[in-house]
Amino acid sequence: MIENQNRKIKYLDETLENLNIKNIKAKDLDEIIDIIADEIFEIKITTDKDEIKDLIKKREMMGNTVIPGSNIALLHTRSDSILVPYIGIYRLVNPVKMRSIGFSYEDVDTILVMIARKKEDNTILEMLGEISIALVDDEEFKDTLKTGSIDDVKNIIIKILNKN
Repeated sequence: MIENQNRKIKYLDETLENLNIKNIKAKDLDEIIDIIADEIFEIKITTDKDEIKDLIKKREMMGNTVIPGSNIALLHTRSDSILVPYIGIYRLVNPVKMRSIGFSYEDVDTILVMIARKKEDNTILEMLGEISIALVDDEEFKDTLKTGSIDDVKNIIIKILNKN
């Protein structure tokens, strides 16, 4: 049990070390994905930005990336080209319409990106899953993603993960 907790703390530290918040200007989802993939390539999170672009686009085509009523989208994937797990928050200068539930569209102004390796440790996958659940259940988390500082976001992620 203690070893599991220590592993969780180690992975959390590593993941939060690379946490990134960036304000971006993009006209559509394709441009957003290009910016995100370029960014994580530049900061050495991935070795293959084109693969990341393709994987995120394929995941988006499957639908349900917009959290209804929140103006937040979750873009996530898993890839062997990822060197370390990554969480990024991208705040859009101008909202972009994205497909929500069914045939509806929503103006999205905040994108949460979570990317892990294909052969990821279960502890990390559980942590990312808890963060995903908080996107639906936790209003404070959603507000912090939209307006909080990097320290605010780190603190609320730690709070979310310490609930379990």
